[in-house]
Amino acid sequence: MVNWRRNAAHLGSMARTGAKFIVVLCLCVGAFVIDVPPAAAQFDDDGLRVEALTTYTVDPQGGFVDVELDLKVRNETANRTIGNAIEQTYFSAVFEYIPVEAIDIQAELGDGTPVAVKPGDLTEAELIDAAESGVNGWMVDLGTNLYFGQTRAITVSYRLPGSRPRSEQIWSRVNPAFTAIVPLPSGDPGLSNVRVEIPAEFDIDFIGEGMEIVRDGPTTMLEATEIADPLDWFTIVLASSEAELVRSELSVEGLDNKFTVAAWPGDEEWKEFVELGLSDAIPQLEKATGIKWPLAGSLEVVETVAPYLAGYDGEFIAAHEPDKARINVGDAIDIGTLFHELGHAWFNQDFSDERWLTEGLAEAFAIRLGRQMDVGSAVEFDPVVRTSPGNVALNAWDHVGFGADPDPENEHYGYSASYSVISTIADEIGDESMAEAVVTMWDRINPYDPDADNPSDNDIDWRDALDAFEIVGGSEQASLLFDRWVVSVPGAEEIEARDESVAAYDELLAADIDWDTPHYLPELLADWSFEEFDVAVDDAAEVLDGAIEVEVDASAIGLKPNEDVEQAYENATGSRSKPEAVFDDAKQILARQSEALDTVVEAVNASAETRGITESVGLVGFDLDQEVDQVKDAFEQGDYEIAVDEAEEVMEQIDGASGVGTRRLVTASLVMLGLMGLAVVGLRLRRLSMA
Repeated sequence: MVNWRRNAAHLGSMARTGAKFIVVLCLCVGAFVIDVPPAAAQFDDDGLRVEALTTYTVDPQGGFVDVELDLKVRNETANRTIGNAIEQTYFSAVFEYIPVEAIDIQAELGDGTPVAVKPGDLTEAELIDAAESGVNGWMVDLGTNLYFGQTRAITVSYRLPGSRPRSEQIWSRVNPAFTAIVPLPSGDPGLSNVRVEIPAEFDIDFIGEGMEIVRDGPTTMLEATEIADPLDWFTIVLASSEAELVRSELSVEGLDNKFTVAAWPGDEEWKEFVELGLSDAIPQLEKATGIKWPLAGSLEVVETVAPYLAGYDGEFIAAHEPDKARINVGDAIDIGTLFHELGHAWFNQDFSDERWLTEGLAEAFAIRLGRQMDVGSAVEFDPVVRTSPGNVALNAWDHVGFGADPDPENEHYGYSASYSVISTIADEIGDESMAEAVVTMWDRINPYDPDADNPSDNDIDWRDALDAFEIVGGSEQASLLFDRWVVSVPGAEEIEARDESVAAYDELLAADIDWDTPHYLPELLADWSFEEFDVAVDDAAEVLDGAIEVEVDASAIGLKPNEDVEQAYENATGSRSKPEAVFDDAKQILARQSEALDTVVEAVNASAETRGITESVGLVGFDLDQEVDQVKDAFEQGDYEIAVDEAEEVMEQIDGASGVGTRRLVTASLVMLGLMGLAVVGLRLRRLSMA
């Protein structure tokens, strides 16, 4: 896993442009005419066949590269007959481009005879192109004129001294730990050959075409033979000797990790700069992100211009070796790049595979950290607009591998736009909220359900970032920024669907009932499963509306509904493919509860009505209050069938009380009449006996 930081100058592209200038030009064309019989005329548009072998011999300890360009040139411009004369074309010199830093430029013929080498006669445009490409044009004398059919061997030699750290010519570093070479092929298509000889202890890598590696004892030989298109062929040879790096270890407050700085021999300034930067920056980045240093193993920061030559400022490699991360950064004293690459310890492809998010976060935190520490800031990219060259929806901005050939406009756009989006949000919500949003993403916390103990194991993408920035961070601009910069039309449609679902969720949360929301709903939101969510949230709203109605009606008669509907609602879960079934249990229990309550309310209300003597007599022996209390208890305990049965019995007793009372009163009257009759008879009998 590699994360890059873009070099705004894109010097790798400039080096390539220089390689395209390596051509052989045929100059000094002369002619003379002699009398010969007429003959067919022939003419070759090229005229000079050039076979070339360019050999680079690296001396890392000496700090230079010796170059030999062996040319074998042959005049293939045939004589032609013009009337009674023969025109002959000859060549007196060849033209070569040589790096501007070259010294001791010499040339000799195959027999050892020295020949002149002098600056070439270039047009103003050619001079500008050459200067931009880091080369100069030189005329190499052929000794004597070269006529048709003649062949001549020439060797051009020069030395490329290694430039000091932080010098402008980044492709000419040569030291015991690192060497970079940009071979310049010469010669005709198919006749061009390049060779590089370097001590065998160096590890070799390439940017561009690559070369065949042949190891031979103490020397490694790199070869590219019979190059088909010398004008288009391009490679950079990167040679590094890990054993020659000067390493120093340092500790960082509060951490047990091993931190190593690996500098080029003699570059004490860079070593001290990185040591100070590491020890100061890591604790500050921990504070800014809200996350402890995330690497379990060691970290090594290595001095190299390899990223420069690939068009970047640095690279972070999360797993350079088992339990060992690595940062490769250039030799510049560039605190912004160091902070940016340290930021990739948090924000890399383990965090998210979306390049814009990891690069934007790393850059935004690097710049803010530089400002807070008052040590400067990272290079802020030239601003872009949505239609700038190289534009792309940021979530489609791809990762690039080392040595790849990305579009420089696309790279500049990606870095600049990514930083713009993240920094705009960070400025809006502030450092504390920004850290909370980042922690939400880092810990895979559901922003809609932060207390849930089942964090997501999904990879972080733009959807998670938008939720974190808005729901947790409180950004009011994020949706517009994402719609404009981050996503294409389908993504914009997703954002619109999300906003509608979130509005429905907010309305659900605002319901006048103190129930917890089932985790199923925010899980769907966090997964952006809006079709399923919309089905489920409608059912959830139906349950809440029904429960609120039950609660109001129950409260009116002094009841508190049983919690079984609430529990079924709060524990509702199910398959993502069947959201319509998630709240079935809650709806079924609610239906039973609601139906039972209707009967209970009817019974309670009936029991509270004023009754006449007949009904009261009819209810004698039936403890109405006790029976109603039993109905209420059964309802509150969730025994809805019992509550209904007992409520119906209460209503049956009340409904029948009038009839029962009438019968009882009639019976009582008859009894009284009977008793009164008996009393009269008894009285008469008593009177008779007394008489």
